[in-house]
Amino acid sequence: MDALDNAQTAARIYRRSGVRIKVLGDSLRIFEAVVRPTANGQGDVDAERTRVKKEIERVEKMLANEKFVANAAPEVVEGERLKLAQYKAELDALGD
Repeated sequence: MDALDNAQTAARIYRRSGVRIKVLGDSLRIFEAVVRPTANGQGDVDAERTRVKKEIERVEKMLANEKFVANAAPEVVEGERLKLAQYKAELDALGD
């Protein structure tokens, strides 16, 4: 992951849950410049991990459903694949 991807992942997690993950260097500068965090970042990490795990499970089930993959518009299927990658990056960043 590059600095921008790391900063975007940190921003998504922080904005949604108040949890501030550790980012360094350019990622930290981007995060602080764009998000301008005001809270201490001590949101409920366990609750956020649980939420992200549920989202991963939901998307994996959806993508495992052959009917969904065969009948949904290609851009919808690709969108779900992108969400899955995003959720997995978030879970990794949360330190599962």
